Amino acid sequence: MKNALLWMQAASHLELRALDACRASTQTDVASMTGVTAACGKMMDRCGHSMEIPR
Repeated sequence: MKNALLWMQAASHLELRALDACRASTQTDVASMTGVTAACGKMMDRCGHSMEIPR
């Protein structure tokens, strides 16, 4: 979870690529990461988890 939080904080966008059994797709979708860390933090807060990233 620590790495996932650090990656979300550092990222500006997320690139998604489909895979099948034979090859990777050449088609990609790009999504903005704006607000994702904040939204994740709110969900974690509601579930009683800390957004503190252990060092």
